Amino acid sequence: MGIVHRPCYPSLMNKIVVVSLAAILLLGTGTALFIMQASQPEDDTGTVASTSTDSNATAATTTDISPAVKDDAKKTTKIYTNTLFGYSFSYPSSWISDLEQHIKNSPILSIASVHEPKEEQPRRFSVTINLVKRAIKDHAPKTEPITIDGIEATAYIFPDGYECTESGDCSFILIPIVRNNMWYEITLANDAKTLDAYRDILASFEFTN
Repeated sequence: MGIVHRPCYPSLMNKIVVVSLAAILLLGTGTALFIMQASQPEDDTGTVASTSTDSNATAATTTDISPAVKDDAKKTTKIYTNTLFGYSFSYPSSWISDLEQHIKNSPILSIASVHEPKEEQPRRFSVTINLVKRAIKDHAPKTEPITIDGIEATAYIFPDGYECTESGDCSFILIPIVRNNMWYEITLANDAKTLDAYRDILASFEFTN
């Protein structure tokens, strides 16, 4: 029996190998492209939040707050409302609200105040309900007209306090307003040489009844 010689086609085999490798590479590249595309965040119309650094892009999904956002956060406010004596005002959300005081056997019916969280000489905004008009206002070295909830009033400014013997800031401002046969005395203490540090709170003050 004779030997059967099988033809060998090296060029054809090489072509098959090349085509196979090309197909694998193409398939792998396509898969990689698909994975890359799937991992990209969708635009604003999609369900995945954009991670763009554009200033107009939403930052809802990030915990890194920019300085501008921090500044805005400081400007957020709380509202103090006193239903018994009928007034309310807004104050910075970082400030602390004290318990309202009621003094027995005194013409002072109520003292409500809010202040900065720092311990030393915090800015303080308070409202005292007094049945008696205080004479201390007549000793104020400076005055300034001011409108509170549409009512014209006078701010009595004590830039160095009143008979102050302590070191540090003794400044305060008294704004008395008569209403319902009572004196609503708005007092600003510390950093109170002018009205500037308290204008936003003063602008928010309103009588509710």
